[in-house]
Amino acid sequence: MSLHQKRRETSARLPAVRVGPLSSSSMRCLCTPLSPLSQSASVVAQDECVSAYEPFQYVPATSTLRAKLSAVLYDLLPKMPALSILVLHIAQAEPPPVSSLRAPLKQRHYDHVPAGLREQIFANVRRVIRLSDRLWIEDEAGGALIFPDVDRYGMETILERVYQSICLLQAETVVPPLVRETTLLLGCGSFPSPGSALEQLLLCASQPARRLTLRPALFHQFAHTPEALSVGMIHASPADEPAHTSPETVAVPFLDLPRELPPRLKQLLPYMVASELRCAPVGRDHHRLTVAMANPHDMRTVQHLSELTGMTIFPVSCEIEDLEILLAKKW
Repeated sequence: MSLHQKRRETSARLPAVRVGPLSSSSMRCLCTPLSPLSQSASVVAQDECVSAYEPFQYVPATSTLRAKLSAVLYDLLPKMPALSILVLHIAQAEPPPVSSLRAPLKQRHYDHVPAGLREQIFANVRRVIRLSDRLWIEDEAGGALIFPDVDRYGMETILERVYQSICLLQAETVVPPLVRETTLLLGCGSFPSPGSALEQLLLCASQPARRLTLRPALFHQFAHTPEALSVGMIHASPADEPAHTSPETVAVPFLDLPRELPPRLKQLLPYMVASELRCAPVGRDHHRLTVAMANPHDMRTVQHLSELTGMTIFPVSCEIEDLEILLAKKW
């Protein structure tokens, strides 16, 4: 029997399983490590309003997904000469309070994403996975893929393919566009190496193999504010216009600035523009440009920078003195 036939036979015996209802509303994420061995080596948050997997030291999972995955693996491992798993977890961070921009990151809350966004992410995963090659388990926080007869080398190829497919997602092209920072964690493990038993297999999958953070442009958070309407970012009738929202009430992340900007970032924004607008490029992730601004709530400047660079602008606040030091050095 060929390897491909064996995979088809295994897939036929074990149909895809969906765990639990997929709620359309987001829920607080209190997930714990996929493997108890990871949890014993990590400090788990005691406050029930704080995500237990901060700051992403391991891949978390709901108790439902953990139990279901363990049960399936317990049944499969004795029958398989090789087996690999891929675990995906998705969560959205609340913005830091405006009144405490320097607050530790552990004080931020994390929620499970809405079902619509989760399905868009899963669609990109399924696009690069053959139906005959995997067993799919999912719940409100993410999912797990089981690959019978796939060793660690084959799993590395699958992991990269899945990651590259997920990377095609953009904060502004998902429907609806993201307004909250969204983090996706991927973990994988293989049997019999490096995981020689169920516990070691789950421990390997608890280690983040890939991480992707989708950061929305700030103007998506302002899409229905009077300021956004005034600069022509959206069009709405008077009945649709909210009357009590101000851009200043939307939290903006705070960033400690470096003393020197890398040349690759300087090339993205002319010095004369940065000096005039009192801003500096401090980071890039794909086509998103993080810009430290003296006034990050200035939507006209954010929109102008986006048009100038052709990139999505993610503005952050900073110490004005540190910004002036960067702008004092021409580039």
